[in-house]
Amino acid sequence: MLDATKEEHVATILTQEQPFCVGRVKNMRLEDYAVSIFPKLKNHEDCEVERLTLTATEEEHVATIIAQDQLLCIGRAKEMEFWDYTVFVFLKKKETREVPRSLVLSISRDELWRKIHGELKEKTQRSASKK
Repeated sequence: MLDATKEEHVATILTQEQPFCVGRVKNMRLEDYAVSIFPKLKNHEDCEVERLTLTATEEEHVATIIAQDQLLCIGRAKEMEFWDYTVFVFLKKKETREVPRSLVLSISRDELWRKIHGELKEKTQRSASKK
């Protein structure tokens, strides 16, 4: 588990160009600003994470991920949980053939639900216009 309540706790990692390997991790839990380093993490190629949990209570915790144009490779995980603002991280996920055994998307506030609903609506409209 990695929890960062201040952006400066992860600032050095965010400035690194190259991703870094976290090895063979069974359970990965990132909270608040620690979620912003998620795109920099790489698991060992033949390793599947049992449970991936991302939690962010404020939009600025995930702002660096949301601002990126490219889709996010989340990797293989049997169970995935995205809480509050990390649901936006899930929406940036690359489509893959791998399906988790369990997926939790949890939103605790109406305001956040309206934002996510708007994002989904835009994404659907963009997909429809490409066809």
